[in-house]
This record gives sequence, C-alpha cells and structure tokens, in this order.
Amino acid sequence: MKNTGLLLIDIQNIYFHEGEYLLTEPEKAAINAQKILELWRTEGHKVIHIQHNFKVSKEQKFLTDIYKEVMPKEGEIIINKDYPNSFYQTDLLDRLREFELNDLVIVGMMSNMCVDTTVRACKDVGINVVLLQDACAAKRLVFKNQILQGDLVHKVFMASLEGVFAKVMDTQEFINGYMNEV
Repeated sequence: MKNTGLLLIDIQNIYFHEGEYLLTEPEKAAINAQKILELWRTEGHKVIHIQHNFKVSKEQKFLTDIYKEVMPKEGEIIINKDYPNSFYQTDLLDRLREFELNDLVIVGMMSNMCVDTTVRACKDVGINVVLLQDACAAKRLVFKNQILQGDLVHKVFMASLEGVFAKVMDTQEFINGYMNEV
C-alpha cells in the first residue's frame, strides 16, 4: 500500500447546494471519503485533492471551496483543473510519477463526469485504480425527456468502470481488506 495514493476528485461545496450541480446524497459520499482520508492520513500515505475551477460569481465563490469534511491539511497536494479529466492540462501525472504512485484509491464527484473521465484516463497512463463507489455521487440526468435519478446514474457508471478500468468497492470493504494487509 505504500505506493498507493488517495485521489479526492472535486468534493466541493457546489455539489451540496441547490442548483444545477446538486448531487444525489453527496453527504453520504463525503462521509465515506472522510473515512478513507482519515485512514490515509493516519498511515502517512500521499493524498491529492483535485479542485475544479467552476465559473461562479464573487458572491458564490464559496461554492468552489473543498467541502468541510475533506478539507486539505497542510502538506497535502491540491491540483486545480478546468476540465473533467484530472490529468488534462494539470501536473497530476508528473506528481504521481514524482511520488512513484502506480496505484490510486479514488473517491469524488461526479460519478458521471470527472470521476468517470479520470478513472478511464488512469488506464491510459498505466495507473491501477480502486474506486470506492459509496464515496462518490452522481446527479440526476435527463435523456430524451426521461429523468434518470442520480442513484441510477451512479450505478450505471460504476458498473461500466468495474473490471476493465477499476476495482470498484465499498469503503468499509476496502478498509477491512486494507487493515488485514497491514
């Protein structure tokens, strides 16, 4: 586990407030992300936070902040991005190579956008991924006038990533397995 980093993707206030980015049960996902973050910190493993640069008004700037439950601590890396893929036009890959991280545990938001895109990109650059599905959340989508609830969207994206792109697990299942390895 020493060469495994934790990547927290876009767990930001915007996903917890009414509006076009409100997700389905983001609080549950954040609590699970916090559990794995605390474990990573206790064990002294590398933590990388990804923060999306949303275009909001000055009055809404707080929406772009990282959510309180997973607020970065001093020494943890924060990478800002403008696109769904956390590698695109960022130094994420350079950082992973610098720290010799070939494996990532990934949590974050949105399952159907930045998490999906980043997990798929990991495959392209040879990074192995464990995706903690209950530490991720999706939003409701509309397709051809049909509403697809956020929990269904989330499940579809997790199912499509399972196997080829990531090992998809629950947070507690991962923690139990991790604790048995130590």
